[in-house]
Amino acid sequence: MELLIYLLKVSACTALFFALYLLVLKKLTFFKLNRFYLLGALLISFIIPSLQFNIEKGIEVPQVIQPSPTATDIIADINSGIIDVKVLQVTPLEFNWLSVIPYTYCIIAFAILGFGLFHLYRIISHTKSVSASNKGLKIVYKTGGFTNCSFFKYVFIDNQNLTEAEISVLLKHEAVHAEQYHSIDKILMIICKAFLWFNPIVYFFDKELEQTHEYEADLITSALCGSERYASLLLRLAISKSEMPLAHNFVKSPVKERIKMLFNSKSKEMKKLSYLLALPIVFCLFWVFAVEVVYAQTKQNIALDIQPAAETGEIIKGKIIKVEKISVGNVFELSANGKTYPIEANSFSNKIKIGDDVVAYLSGRINNFVKTDKQGKVVDKLDHPVYMLSKLTDYDGRLIFERKSEKHAFGYEVNKARFATSKIKSIKKNNHGTLNKIVLNDGTFTINFDLNGQNLKQDNFKIGDEVVVKFIGEKIVAKNEYSSSKLIVMYAQSKKYELKNEALFNRFYQKDGRQKVAVVKLDSNQKISPKIISSSKVISNAKAKTLYLEDAVVEIMGNQLKAKSIEWDMGNHLLTANKADNFNGSVGVISEKIVFNLKNGTYKTFDSSKDGLRKSFGSYNLKQEDLIAAGIRYSAEDSVRFSKDKSVISLFGKAKLTFKDLVLDADEITFNQNDNTGLAKNLVLTNKSGSKIKGSNAKFNLNGNVEIWQNVAGNINVEP
Repeated sequence: MELLIYLLKVSACTALFFALYLLVLKKLTFFKLNRFYLLGALLISFIIPSLQFNIEKGIEVPQVIQPSPTATDIIADINSGIIDVKVLQVTPLEFNWLSVIPYTYCIIAFAILGFGLFHLYRIISHTKSVSASNKGLKIVYKTGGFTNCSFFKYVFIDNQNLTEAEISVLLKHEAVHAEQYHSIDKILMIICKAFLWFNPIVYFFDKELEQTHEYEADLITSALCGSERYASLLLRLAISKSEMPLAHNFVKSPVKERIKMLFNSKSKEMKKLSYLLALPIVFCLFWVFAVEVVYAQTKQNIALDIQPAAETGEIIKGKIIKVEKISVGNVFELSANGKTYPIEANSFSNKIKIGDDVVAYLSGRINNFVKTDKQGKVVDKLDHPVYMLSKLTDYDGRLIFERKSEKHAFGYEVNKARFATSKIKSIKKNNHGTLNKIVLNDGTFTINFDLNGQNLKQDNFKIGDEVVVKFIGEKIVAKNEYSSSKLIVMYAQSKKYELKNEALFNRFYQKDGRQKVAVVKLDSNQKISPKIISSSKVISNAKAKTLYLEDAVVEIMGNQLKAKSIEWDMGNHLLTANKADNFNGSVGVISEKIVFNLKNGTYKTFDSSKDGLRKSFGSYNLKQEDLIAAGIRYSAEDSVRFSKDKSVISLFGKAKLTFKDLVLDADEITFNQNDNTGLAKNLVLTNKSGSKIKGSNAKFNLNGNVEIWQNVAGNINVEP
């Protein structure tokens, strides 16, 4: 695709150069200068887009860290160097018709080159039949096909229909073509037309260049034999046409224009200054296509205290009284209940205006925004909170903005079994009441379970029931649709009844429902290292060696732990889970708190009804420190491109982006400086400890949150 973009730039250059020729230079009688202008314009058109010069300008861009409204799939923590993974199942991308364009281009280009080589072969095959020579010209007499034309020093003449005097004039004309090496221009034009076959301008270049060749040869020949005599010969041979694109035919170019040019007065020498008009075009094209203005971000320190808003979940109705851009980006002020709420609006500021009546659904806020320069001097400060939204509508309920969480068909348990929550769409049984097929649909994804031959019966399940299902062996059958013949277990949310494949269940689970996972005996100095599967929010304190997670799912001690919040004290090897659910296979059982000792692998649970046990452990609440935003560095081997307003940077070919303590290497990276988010393709993510994650696609933002997907089912490749 990069080649096609390059060729489009070349085409734009040829259009401007040809416009100057058509409007000004074509009328001049400086035929040799016109020839070299046309050739030089083509050459410069290919050169300018291939050049790249960077002009660096310093710019300070405030970087805002916003709380993530949904669970991230991969969180690369910027301070602690911890990379936590949730493996996803992603539907393969649909066929991209744009991928056909490069193949179509190459096929046509090679066909045109092949056509040119075929004509070259035809000419060379006739050069073996040289009949005579005249002043360095090699004459080939022939009566059919291409006649009265030349290719380098070979002249092909129809001697049966020309007198000796006419042959003499024709030889003088073709001698000019040979001496000026016009045939080289013809070969170069065949190559240019092959590369730019889609560009109509290149065919006009070919026509005008050939006409310039003839004007130049006519000028010299008519001076030797007289303009009237030469013009009459042109008219007599005008009915003869050559079908050979590589040869110079005596009367192929428009005869009327050539005869008029013979009797036109010659241009004044001062007119040669007209060719200097090409210089502004060269400079403009060079600036547009070869110069990139790099807005390098100067180092700046930004401190943010991100806290859940006391009003989180509150719905506020009011009127927009102000829309402006401040340190944290686009913000609007909402007047409601005698209060004014500054609300972030980076992604939808163009959809609102002063005076609008709206309903705001608050989800959080940003406090204590402070930006300092290199010397630590405060250069910008926000003295009031800015609220975050989950949704914004008008009074009639019409949606203006909504933060959407990305859905996935299913997740993975530690034992590699898949799990999903869905609703029963249809149930099929045979005449004996044995289940043949169950179809689940959660509104987005469909999973078809083929139960033939498994002799499973269950009469309690009904269409519309919400169920939890665990299975393996899924296959993609269509977009957002899967099938499997290996159902492990399906049970209603209340676990009142279930459908179980005993053989598969015993393979993946203990009798009490706990997952079967490999157990490794710890050495005396070895510590248990929890693996974070997902979390809606991660805040780290590198100095205190603590990590705070919200709505987290963690793999620990061979089991999966779900908790409202988790506090991980790495220095003391303690992990505290609050409102913990589904630990040790106990689905639906919630503990007020579980404290894990990662040194010896033990843990204690605390129930809200047993308050006396709480005094056994202290609190490990994480003190939220200000996050310091690091500078951004980027590079690419093929090209670095900017949007018109310089806010979006696109990197192509061995692209590299460094932000925080993370290094992102990818085939392509796009980064938006307005909202500090980006996308990457075919990537490798490396954190400061050297751990690497490979993936097909990724989304990221400046606070270090990274979401990575694979295009096929399976584990994301994680390298220590």
